[in-house]
Amino acid sequence: MIRIPRLVVLFLVLILAGASLAAAQSPSTENGGGQETAEPAAVTQVVKCEVTRVAEDGTVYVKDAPDAAEQALKLTPKTRIKARDVAQFDGRKSLTAADLKVGQKLQVTRLEQGGDVVKVVVLKS
Repeated sequence: MIRIPRLVVLFLVLILAGASLAAAQSPSTENGGGQETAEPAAVTQVVKCEVTRVAEDGTVYVKDAPDAAEQALKLTPKTRIKARDVAQFDGRKSLTAADLKVGQKLQVTRLEQGGDVVKVVVLKS
């Protein structure tokens, strides 16, 4: 059996431990030298409402309560529209503003800053 002096083993352990500690503490260089490039998380607002009318330009008018004022939601091509129950729309998973009808209940997710509509989920027809 080969005998390795304790001092050599201790030296190797210290070198390996120091290298792993240095790697864990050094800033990441994946995104350009440790600079933070992530955007801050957007604050969203989720509202349940009912469709009162749909305009041809993609604007959907909704009310979140029967006595509330009508609000206009401008849906863009980036807005995701989907149904909770895809059977309501012949199995289609992706919908357009033209698929929305008066009286449908919606769950609308929009950005608090700017009010852009991010996602619309059709709850009931």
